[in-house]
Amino acid sequence: MGSGGSVEARGADAAFPEPGIRDRIAAIISIINSGLYDREDIVKICVLAVLAGQNVFLYGPPGTGKSMISRRIASIFENSRYFEHLMHRFCTPEELFGPVSIRELKNDHYHRLTSGYLAEADFAFLDEIWKSSPAVLNTLLTLINEHRYHNGSEILSVPLKSLISASNEVPLHEAGLDALYDRFLVRLVVNPVSSQEIFQRMITDPGAGQLSPMPMELAVRDKEYRRWLEQISRVELPDRCAEAVVHMRGIIADKVDLTDLDRDDVDDDFELDPEPVGLTEDGQHQYGHLSYVSDRRWFQIIRLLKASAFFNGRRSVRIRDFFVLRYCLWNTSSDMESFNALVVDTVRKFAEGEIFPAELQEAVRREMNREGPGGTEELMVKLRTCIAAMNEITASLRRDNVQIMSRGGELFFDQHSDSIPRYSRRSPSASVNKITFESALTDMRLEIGQQIRCRVVKAPRRDILFCGQLECLPDDGFDFHSRQNGSQIDMRVVKIDRENRLILVKEAKSSQEYWMPVLNYDLGANYHSVYNESFERQLDMVFNIKKCDSERMQIVISGGSQQVIKYIKITSVKQMVELVRQHRAITELEEQLNSCFARYDSVFDGILAEIDGELFISHEDKKILKEIFFDQIPDVRKAKNEFLELINVYQGE
Repeated sequence: MGSGGSVEARGADAAFPEPGIRDRIAAIISIINSGLYDREDIVKICVLAVLAGQNVFLYGPPGTGKSMISRRIASIFENSRYFEHLMHRFCTPEELFGPVSIRELKNDHYHRLTSGYLAEADFAFLDEIWKSSPAVLNTLLTLINEHRYHNGSEILSVPLKSLISASNEVPLHEAGLDALYDRFLVRLVVNPVSSQEIFQRMITDPGAGQLSPMPMELAVRDKEYRRWLEQISRVELPDRCAEAVVHMRGIIADKVDLTDLDRDDVDDDFELDPEPVGLTEDGQHQYGHLSYVSDRRWFQIIRLLKASAFFNGRRSVRIRDFFVLRYCLWNTSSDMESFNALVVDTVRKFAEGEIFPAELQEAVRREMNREGPGGTEELMVKLRTCIAAMNEITASLRRDNVQIMSRGGELFFDQHSDSIPRYSRRSPSASVNKITFESALTDMRLEIGQQIRCRVVKAPRRDILFCGQLECLPDDGFDFHSRQNGSQIDMRVVKIDRENRLILVKEAKSSQEYWMPVLNYDLGANYHSVYNESFERQLDMVFNIKKCDSERMQIVISGGSQQVIKYIKITSVKQMVELVRQHRAITELEEQLNSCFARYDSVFDGILAEIDGELFISHEDKKILKEIFFDQIPDVRKAKNEFLELINVYQGE
């Protein structure tokens, strides 16, 4: 942002929009919001209106911080002259414009002493504005409209940047204040804090209500302000945005009978009962009470849309800027809901091609439907085929009492066991999956009955079992002589002291685990080319698995003095080999599809980040924009949701 001199040195030919202007305005909004609760959206729109040179009306009950918001907004400007006044029924021009000079009267000159009053203020706040007399209020029209004040025979140029007014009521139609009310383009509803939770945070925050000083490098200087007003007028209004404005004006014109505006009995208190808002049976939009919007206000609305684009660092208006119209169109509480619905419907109607540009949509669809090994649709077809094949094999194995489970991308083989596989580890030869039906030790928080893996350490003085760094004492039945030094053995915890320093263990029965051959599927060999006499001897020596006959294999599980014999069909082993192949294919497809969706997500995240970065859009309106965006990518969302569902079900999650 630089120093004051460098900023003011820029002329009309400065970069447009100025680099970093969005971040600067965001920092200003953040400072204004400090110490406030539930006022973020109000502050953002106030900042936008004031920087665009528009006037603001704050509508809400007493005690909701309207005057505090006004004072904070005034702090945006460097050396700002601020005027504030509480209007009342007997308010006189002297209170707003200063007393008449007695000295000048003696010389037959009518002249007010305006120093410190509204005519010389850069920024002003008039509280309870509609309580003053119409005669006083109508004197504001020229001042607001032309920024001029007739002080006797002298015409003063008023430096007023923005006037903020406040009241808990709107002006009555019969009061003749419609023209003045029309000058307040931005109308913001300021309600009490919305929730008990926010209210509690507010009353317990010692910094609540305190304003942080505006840093000098952020404060807006007069030359900057004037330059920005000139540059705002240069922001482009695309044809699509102009069409949207005409569309809205046409709907309002159809609902408002201009001949009724002069009638004395029409809308005296501006509090009509709201009519229904929504869709008719034939899908057409219907709105309740809509009120007149003047051409003057439409002209100012266009300028506010341009200001929204400018301070977001853009050279042209976008449909997303139209959300600020929520705060520009309504006149009373009776038409607020209808105008809000009109704004949202207009954004939904015109924003599709803007949020997700057509060329970007086409690029995503081309990659989705691309023929060949890398196309997302083709990969999804292969994934469905592989998972269907696995389900078919799994169902066949289940009929042979062989359960197949997938956890975390690994396959578990369980031959009709009531236990659930919790842990899988590759053997040193990397040719089998080891199945353990007990939970593995993941940390040193031990429990009675837990199975742990210990290392045998034979020492001259005594033989020891270690689990990690913990010394384990086996029961009397454990024979160290039959154990090889450095070998590992599964033990079960039977006693622990409070500090986990003394652990008594006994040998776990190895009947809780067994090995199943996976064969060398990595080489692409099928079962018949692998299963031969040499392989039978290898199975017998290494895994204690024997071929009993042409249909069965015998698995002998030794556990101390006990032996458990299990049988499994050779056809089941063939199916397991095929299952592992399918599992490998699914893993590869998962990686490829993750890569595809990651590329899509990168594009989508950029669009969503752009929406989140908009300065003057509420959180709720950003959700609407995201809904519009996601509605435009149904193929990608559908494919990704199906992909995640398939993988989650396959992995047992």
